[in-house]
Amino acid sequence: MKRKQLETIVLAAGVIVIGVGLFFMLSDSGAPGIANFIFPLGFLVYIVYSIMNTSSLQKEIRGLNNHIEGLKEEIQRKDKTIAERDSQLKELQQKQQELQQSLKEKEGLLEKSEGRIQELESKLKAQEKEEKS
Repeated sequence: MKRKQLETIVLAAGVIVIGVGLFFMLSDSGAPGIANFIFPLGFLVYIVYSIMNTSSLQKEIRGLNNHIEGLKEEIQRKDKTIAERDSQLKELQQKQQELQQSLKEKEGLLEKSEGRIQELESKLKAQEKEEKS
C-alpha cells in the first residue's frame, strides 16, 4: 500500500475513533468505559502507523544514502578524468609551443639560407659576366 493511501486511512480512522469516543463520552449510558477503551485503541493504531512510517522512511533514507555514495564515486571518477585531461592538455600546449618555437627557428634558418643563396647567385652571375668579358 502506498504511503499516501496509508496516511489517508490512518487519518480517517483517527477521526472516526475520536468521533466514536466523544459520542460514547457524551452519551448518558454507561459508555464512558467504552470511550476509555476506544481512545487507547486509536492511540495504538497511531503508534503502529508511526512505526511503519518510520521504517519506510529509514529504508528510503538508506536508499538515498547509497545513491549519494554512488554519485560521490562518480564525481571522483569525473574529477580524476578531468585532472588527467588537464595534464594532457598542458603537455600538448607545451609541445605546441616547442614546435612553434622550432618552426620560428627553422623559418629564420630558411631566410638566412635564402639570403645566402641569393648572395651566391649574384656572385655567380658576377663571375660569369667577368668571364664573358
